[in-house]
Amino acid sequence: MFDPRFYTKAECCGSGWAVLDPYTFSVAPLPAYPSSQDWTIGHPSLAPDQLHWEALIQHASVEKRISSTVGTVSLKVFKGDMPHVQVYNLDASGQVAPSTILDVGANYGGVAVALAKLYSYARFVVLEPNPLLCRFLLWNLRRHGLTNRVWPLCAGAAPQIGEVLMQPCHEPWIGHLVNSCMNMAMRTFNASTEASSAAVVKVPTLVLREVLHGVGWTNLDLLKLDCEGCEWRAALDPAVWPAPSAAVGELHFNCADTSCWPPRAKGLHDRDNCSHAEEFGSLEEMWELVRRCG
Repeated sequence: MFDPRFYTKAECCGSGWAVLDPYTFSVAPLPAYPSSQDWTIGHPSLAPDQLHWEALIQHASVEKRISSTVGTVSLKVFKGDMPHVQVYNLDASGQVAPSTILDVGANYGGVAVALAKLYSYARFVVLEPNPLLCRFLLWNLRRHGLTNRVWPLCAGAAPQIGEVLMQPCHEPWIGHLVNSCMNMAMRTFNASTEASSAAVVKVPTLVLREVLHGVGWTNLDLLKLDCEGCEWRAALDPAVWPAPSAAVGELHFNCADTSCWPPRAKGLHDRDNCSHAEEFGSLEEMWELVRRCG
């Protein structure tokens, strides 16, 4: 017997070794904007370094088939992980189909893949700061044939161009405990970190308004926002608000800087009706949550 959170079958019975710290070789490509309207030209998922990374991680990755309201989404993910694909009732909203979509906090790419099925003519720009997840994101976009419709940026959102620091998980690999540690690492970014012996990963940050200019968009039809706390300074502040026509996602309350893990419930304005994280399906719902719970 083997624990699939420790060894995949391919690792156990094929390569004979397990990937314990994927961050040692999962360095994300620097964010760059497309050079032409044909996004397949220079798409990051087609770069040699991405293909080399996929060869290194292949035995530690698994394919997950995840149900969503727009159909099953197949994703390559790191062993032991099970992402959730949420489309925020957009399939039943009746709103005019968007043509430009910005996904902030793209994770493995599940939401982008699902919404690409729902909106067959839309183009997406997706941001994911975690270098491991962003490498998987690139892989999933290419697997689903989305290189001319979805442009990925391995970066976080912030009020200014710069960088934040991420401290990866370096706990011993012991099933559930390391999954919790990985969960924390995937969500914790800080502008600075206390001096310690633990390694940190530098993650570039971009300004959302400038991202729109970078891909040549003058209007944003839909913003999907789920970035574990970055939203307060990187998106909702009037100075950087990208002014979408519609928005869906999740707001995270009581977050310090860009770090929003573990959840903190104290200090909410309305504890009876607000939790650490609240989903919204429209701009109106989002601003009401900000008013009531922020």
